[in-house]
Formats: sequence, C-alpha cells, structure tokens
Amino acid sequence: MHVVLRSDHARGAKSLLKYDGVVRAVIAKLAKRHGVSVYRVVNAGNHLHITLKLSKQFLWRGFISGVTGGIARTIQRKCDENSKQGFWNSRPFTRVINWGRDYNVVKDYHTLNQLETEGAVPPRSQMLKPERWRHIVLAFS
Repeated sequence: MHVVLRSDHARGAKSLLKYDGVVRAVIAKLAKRHGVSVYRVVNAGNHLHITLKLSKQFLWRGFISGVTGGIARTIQRKCDENSKQGFWNSRPFTRVINWGRDYNVVKDYHTLNQLETEGAVPPRSQMLKPERWRHIVLAFS
C-alpha cells in the first residue's frame, strides 16, 4: 500500500524534515505494535510517502490513527502548544499496489521525491516552465 500524508502547516519550524527522527520512530513503533511491514518512508518536508504491507486489514485503523496523531501531537507540542488547528490537510491518500511493476513505479517515484527534497534535481513544478529546461534541449539539438 502507498500512503501519502500531507500537511501545509509543516513548513518552517514545523517542517517534517526537522523532526525526521521522531517521525520515523513513531512509524516504526506503531508498525511493530500493529503488525505492519514498512518498506520505505520518504520525508519530503510537508508530506510523507510510506510504502507498507498490512498483515491484517482490521489493523489499518489503529495504525494510521496512531501515526497521524502521534506525529501531529509531537510537532504541535514542540512548536505551538495552544493551537486548536488541525495539522493534516485531509485524510491520508492511500493506494493499493501490486508486487512487480506497480511496486517499482512507486519505488521510483519515492526516489524522485527524495532527490527533489535533497535539492539534487529541480522540483517538477519548476520543470513545467520552459525557461528552466529549454537550454538543455537546445544544447543537444
């Protein structure tokens, strides 16, 4: 399963990158408790990509509510204790993926997201602007 958790509040002091160790610890602890196999976690600052496998379907609710609540509680507690505003934008985006080609596409997407976060490649939103890539095309013409 591919899960995406997005928060527009996770910028600046509340960036998920600043709390990467805490985020990974919360996910690992709850995965062990609920029998979930986590294959990959990509932290992109304002959103998380998680690839996981559920051992039993009924364990999903406890796992995802624990992860979202645990991360939000930790970051809100350290940054803004009195905030009554929700941390996450909406419910988690989930997609069931198959082994093989589908899994490899998601894995490549995670790698691209990680490279964008580290600044190794420009964000896709900037690549939509022709002035960002036109000189590369002209160089190879």
